[in-house]
Amino acid sequence: MTEGQPSTALLATRSLRAPRTPETVSAGARPRSLVWVLVALGPGLAALIGVSVLVVVRGEPAALILSVLVGIVAVVLNVCGAASMERGFQMWALPRRGITVTAVRTSPYGKSGVYAYTDRNGVSHTYARQGYAGRIEISYRPDDPGVAVGVYPVVVRVLVALGSLALWAAAVAVICLMGVMGGSV
Repeated sequence: MTEGQPSTALLATRSLRAPRTPETVSAGARPRSLVWVLVALGPGLAALIGVSVLVVVRGEPAALILSVLVGIVAVVLNVCGAASMERGFQMWALPRRGITVTAVRTSPYGKSGVYAYTDRNGVSHTYARQGYAGRIEISYRPDDPGVAVGVYPVVVRVLVALGSLALWAAAVAVICLMGVMGGSV
């Protein structure tokens, strides 16, 4: 070492930033697309607005309260049907087309399960599920690893699909009831 040059043997550096931890993304925490919103809200809102206009034009404003209440029920049923249909589709498609990994429970036992998994890029994600197992199988989309579903038996997937269809059928029935209400006023 020459004079005038600092000695690096005793020099220790440390970062003032906190150590970087892998990003944890919760499954399903993503904004909905415009198409999803239109499918979920469109028919119920169209029926609500249409019947409300018919009721007012025909001179029965008292029936407007009933048509608005029935319209709100139609919108809620339609949104629930769209949400459960989307999740039901993912329950069928992701185990076939996605990447299936084992997720390890990170939450304390006695509470609903929060499971951690790592995608193929090394990013950590979490998945919440009502269950108490130490490890579960989940499938996620290769292009969007934050979208994940548990791998369920076929019986459970069939029940979810039938429940989704029942919600859609109820929404259609309420919308048809609104059409009858609008035509009979």
